[in-house]
Amino acid sequence: MDTQFESTLNPEAFEPPFDEIVADFVEKGRVLHGSLIEHMRPEWQHRSLEILIVDDASLNACATHHSGRDRIYIFRGSLEHIYGTILGLLSTPTFFPTIGDVNNEARPENLPGGRFPPVPLLKNVSDADRNTRLFFPNDQTRMTLAQVLAELALEFLIYHEIGHIVGKHLEIPRNGGRVATITEFQQKAKPDDATFQQFLECDADAFACHVTSSVHTHDQMAAMLRDLLSAALQPKDFALQTYLMSIGVLFRALYPTAPRTLDTYKWAHPHPAVRACLVASSTMARGLSDGTFTSTSLNSVVANSVGNIEDVWADLYLSGQNPQASADWAQNVRDAAMALFESYGNSRSLFEQYARLPRRWDDWAWPETQKSA
Repeated sequence: MDTQFESTLNPEAFEPPFDEIVADFVEKGRVLHGSLIEHMRPEWQHRSLEILIVDDASLNACATHHSGRDRIYIFRGSLEHIYGTILGLLSTPTFFPTIGDVNNEARPENLPGGRFPPVPLLKNVSDADRNTRLFFPNDQTRMTLAQVLAELALEFLIYHEIGHIVGKHLEIPRNGGRVATITEFQQKAKPDDATFQQFLECDADAFACHVTSSVHTHDQMAAMLRDLLSAALQPKDFALQTYLMSIGVLFRALYPTAPRTLDTYKWAHPHPAVRACLVASSTMARGLSDGTFTSTSLNSVVANSVGNIEDVWADLYLSGQNPQASADWAQNVRDAAMALFESYGNSRSLFEQYARLPRRWDDWAWPETQKSA
């Protein structure tokens, strides 16, 4: 296939059950985009979208134009690192300690390069990759949870990319003119463009959150998930906790070189902990407004999801771990998230002007959430 990258992969190239998982998450992206077509402005209703898997071990994903159509590329390395990180974290007894028998797990040692190794997902892999030491949870319930978190993280990733497309982010003028590609993760921006690049990521995150959070925390889904994993929490609280766990780990896994300090305007993407905090605030705001959650339960859920990720990340000395005491770090994340939310909110009129369809996904309400807490 004619692409800007060397080669692409079909789901059949992946080992079972990953072949079905890859096919399913690509199809979910296509179905979502198809369901939005009739709501788009007329000039965009005939614009096609391709979702392709790139045969490259790099951590990357991007949204781009190509020959009059839209394309989303998800690099194989992103899939492999998502699985490797989530499986590795669930092999750690202090990560999500209320699920399964953590006595079966042991603290991982000698992690290569300060990160969990990626899981090779292809049928044809080298002997070196096949024999790489991987970290898997021993407890079967925790193994099941790993699969749930990984598949939810993949959904968020593909919907985030679709958010760039339907938000028409590629057409919004930048200082250097329009761009042909929006590349995710580990990308620095010019100082005068960094803030705006972060707003684009906020907008795409908001879209993905709008699509996924209400589905994952729906009554039936929440009850099924709680029963599947024998969790002690109320179904809604457990669904929200697993949701925030998957998104928080996704941002951490795909941004391993995030700076140790929270300079919110230095990088092209918000710090992963700040992004997770903003996604949490969006989901929390909806839950508080409709009575689904209480402020007391939400404080506990966030501490045991986003907070737990950061504590384990620092304890294992993973790349980009925070250098501060837990309470100080949490306050800095909170302050940075509120500052970014306020700045992003000032750009809403621009985003509304360019979006291909009415923007129903921008319901982040951090200040309102704080008043309710």
